[in-house]
Amino acid sequence: NNQENTLENNEKTRINLCAILLEHGNDESSNDFINILKANRNNILVMDSDKKSNSDPLKPRVDRISQELETSGRGKIWITDGREIENYIPDIVLKNNCQITEIDKFSSIEEKYKNIKNQKTFSKVIFAKDITSHADYNEENLTGHLDLKIKVLEIIEFIKEVNGDKISKNA
Repeated sequence: NNQENTLENNEKTRINLCAILLEHGNDESSNDFINILKANRNNILVMDSDKKSNSDPLKPRVDRISQELETSGRGKIWITDGREIENYIPDIVLKNNCQITEIDKFSSIEEKYKNIKNQKTFSKVIFAKDITSHADYNEENLTGHLDLKIKVLEIIEFIKEVNGDKISKNA
């Protein structure tokens, strides 16, 4: 499938990754990040909403960076539909692989995982190994959860457009 190979096979695509811990940031680090965004006109930014309910507002830094990127037209932004990126992991995967139950898109997966594993800290690397090593962590379960499929297709479309390629809206 052409879409599945876009990132691997398109030599024109350059992806700049910048890890920003907004949780521990301040206005100065947010300003630095916005300046980084201005250095490249083709940014893709994924940010946790950190919401605990649909009615919660975005944190000021998330809202500010989102507005700056949208206003500048310098890329694509994806603010998670759920609380954090971990909320995109389907319930069946969390239940069968980690015994995490009673969850919704605003649950703190990190806290539930720490409680079940009786751990004081949360390692995203260990967590990722734990959930991805099982058969039910698959494309079928992932693409039907929240808006994951839509967002991934939007990112693929953005990359192809940046590279001068066209993508079918029906893909």
